[in-house]
Amino acid sequence: MLLPPQDPLVVSMGNPRIANDPLPREYTRDYTFDVRLIPNTARHNPPLDWIVVAVFKCHDLLQVMQKGLFWSTSNVVPGDAYFTIMPDVDMYTVKRVWGLREFPDRPKSQSSWVAEISLYACSIPTLANFRLHHLHQRNISSCEAMTDEGVHVFKYSRLFPLTNINCFADDLHPSYGSWWFWPMDTVVADCGALTLGPGERMEEY
Repeated sequence: MLLPPQDPLVVSMGNPRIANDPLPREYTRDYTFDVRLIPNTARHNPPLDWIVVAVFKCHDLLQVMQKGLFWSTSNVVPGDAYFTIMPDVDMYTVKRVWGLREFPDRPKSQSSWVAEISLYACSIPTLANFRLHHLHQRNISSCEAMTDEGVHVFKYSRLFPLTNINCFADDLHPSYGSWWFWPMDTVVADCGALTLGPGERMEEY
């Protein structure tokens, strides 16, 4: 049996169930979906200047799909960020991480979603100069969603569109114009939480 081609940017998030594997009687209401972004979606082959992997965990994924998961830099948790050097990795040797949640000033249990956004690059200056508000919807390469038990429920791939599917709601998919997992065209930069990069300035609204 021929399997669909694998997106070269996909990082495994668990062991998917095969078609004849029985599903659990009760679905968990905890879900994980990851969004991958790259500088230019017309060019997937490495090396790229950077790769961003945004991993979201939420309750009641269908509700999130219906409402859309809007977020901005104001959702970044102060102090929940770091960078690390990975000398044993061949290509992307440095990583910067931001922690986010629905209510960053409250306990994690009070947020309906939490997230960790990781920026992979080849140099520390790239990490230092990168800002979350640099990300655009057009940078999205792929997205997958699954239960905590590894049951896949959603897939979007710009590179392999024939593998696209939403098991919860067929029309809530980029194929039909729905970008529920990244509904904003650009990430809104909150003035209070914003750090500008070199040469940037804040526009007045």
